[in-house]
Amino acid sequence: MRRCQWKNLVRASCLLLALGSCRPEPESAAAARKRQLPGHWLLYFTARQDEQGRTQARYFRDEPGYNANRQAPQAIAFTADSIEFLNGIFSEGPPDSVYKHSRPRIYRGNFARYRLRGDSILWEHPADKCWQLLGRVQRLRNDTLLLAPPVVPEEMPPRTVALREGYRRLPPAARRPTYDEIAFSVHGWTSFSIVLVTREGQVLFQENRGQPGIRVGQLTPYQRELLFSKFEQIDTATAARRAGGGIDGDVAATCLIRDHKIVASFRDWGMMLREMNGAKELQWAYVPAYFLPRTLHYPPPPPLTPPFNSSLLFDYFVLGHDELPLERAESLFLWHELQQSRPTTAAIALHDTLRFWHFRGPAPQAEGATAEAFRPVAILTDGRYYRFCFANKTTTTLDLGYNFIARNGLAQRRRPKSY
Repeated sequence: MRRCQWKNLVRASCLLLALGSCRPEPESAAAARKRQLPGHWLLYFTARQDEQGRTQARYFRDEPGYNANRQAPQAIAFTADSIEFLNGIFSEGPPDSVYKHSRPRIYRGNFARYRLRGDSILWEHPADKCWQLLGRVQRLRNDTLLLAPPVVPEEMPPRTVALREGYRRLPPAARRPTYDEIAFSVHGWTSFSIVLVTREGQVLFQENRGQPGIRVGQLTPYQRELLFSKFEQIDTATAARRAGGGIDGDVAATCLIRDHKIVASFRDWGMMLREMNGAKELQWAYVPAYFLPRTLHYPPPPPLTPPFNSSLLFDYFVLGHDELPLERAESLFLWHELQQSRPTTAAIALHDTLRFWHFRGPAPQAEGATAEAFRPVAILTDGRYYRFCFANKTTTTLDLGYNFIARNGLAQRRRPKSY
């Protein structure tokens, strides 16, 4: 009996020792940072103080992510193994052939790998695969991250404060808005570029510089998901209120399309996509929308048959003595819709017109016809039917299947003709 009691006592002692050794070890500082980093962080730049300790207020704004150069709202996002720069990752290209001191910016995407080393955050640049120092963590507590940049130029603030965006937690995918197409355009005084992306990843790209005409390319599934996810995160009501207009600078127009209808549109204004006025989520969506099409390979376009001419740009509808202006993004959307419409021989009286202008681009090709013969000289319409009148006195009428003006609410733009 005593021997059994002694065995039970030994077993109990071993059990207690085992339980004591299973106590969790204190979490290391690196593990704590790795656990706390994931999420979206808005970047604020603190003010520099002069030798007398006075704050130089010109180095900061009370809006997130603005620095001395008044750039767009800056933000980063961490996951377990990647970091996203919501303003894009870029590298310098070779010197310009004309402007020797100018180097183009090459878009390298939004995501990169990162790792922690002590109190430092390192990230791998996609261009050269070199690891760079993002900053040293001075404080990481709850929703505040204080970073010390690796190099502090004289004109820049000495510290960066990041605040976690708790309110931007995305709703479940089933409750997010979805779009079939996204049209985006930017134009200034002398240049414009327009892109339309379908849910299948097809890209229509049109600009008045570089390769002429409307180019057709294809996004990878990853690129397509990146682009659409950016626009599906936008609160359309807030973005519409924030976006504005101006008399100078660049104009950015966005159309979100579902079931052949523009369900949301924004017109923003600023300089070089860095000083826009729209909501920050909208400005972050501009980055892949503008730069992704410039990274694609575009094969030579197939021959176009009349009336499809990729050198056309629709400008506005003319209804009697009034006009309805079109954004550049809406022009390419209408062009794409017409390309999918069917011709009709019905004798329909059309009294309104769709004004357009030509820029350099490949002319339509048809058997036994010259480009000049099939140059459009007028487009008659009632919003649904579009009759292209050519220089050789022939016509082609297309049935869109619906009234483009009525479906997209363009009648509210009606104004007296400006010419």
